[in-house]
Amino acid sequence: MSKFLSLIILTCITSIGLAQNNAFENGDEKTEFEPIFLTYISLSSSFETYNSLDIGLMKDIGPKSAIGAEFGYIYNLEGLTQRIEENWYKDVYGVKAYFYYRFFLNIDNNYPANSKTFIDIEPQFYWTSFNAERIGGYSCNDEFGDCEYYKFFDSGVDRIVPGLNIKMGKIYDYDPFYITLFAGLGYRHIYEFSEMYNNNVLPDKTFNKGGEISELQTGGILKLRLGLQLAYNIWR
Repeated sequence: MSKFLSLIILTCITSIGLAQNNAFENGDEKTEFEPIFLTYISLSSSFETYNSLDIGLMKDIGPKSAIGAEFGYIYNLEGLTQRIEENWYKDVYGVKAYFYYRFFLNIDNNYPANSKTFIDIEPQFYWTSFNAERIGGYSCNDEFGDCEYYKFFDSGVDRIVPGLNIKMGKIYDYDPFYITLFAGLGYRHIYEFSEMYNNNVLPDKTFNKGGEISELQTGGILKLRLGLQLAYNIWR
């Protein structure tokens, strides 16, 4: 799927939700949400640095709460806001997992009427492995890479990323199908390990093939968490 197709789908879903709400206002009877056990696919990995194929489960545990999990197979390290030359990173694979507790907000007049609004608390975990082509600089005189000599490395890299997200969204009821949209913010801490530091003298500076500084990514960052999910109610 094109990276921009997800944005188009978001617009279409909003229009569908508004049309559904107008139908309820014209006299159609609205039934309450039934207990649900959803299996779903996520179409939102294009918004992430880690492109993946995702599948998830969500189970109501009461009228105002639910629990869920989402698992994905990572196949690329490029998102909408990040472009990477193909020959810089290769042989990418990995897994990711989200686990969330969902609170449904007690809103008398949800809009549209076939929706429920929620807030999620969501721990996450990523692990990915890839080969990175990097250049090590030695006896460097300044932070810009004025080094006496350089050495090329094609090294295996493992990256571990635990984190925690808070997000808010809506779930639309087209029983047995459901659509979920959400947005939020998360904190991630990156731990990156490279083979090039196991068998060689530690470089003063590390660069990618374009000559840009490319240090090991270890540290905390804030990231947006955006989502679009299509689900089916397997409770039926």
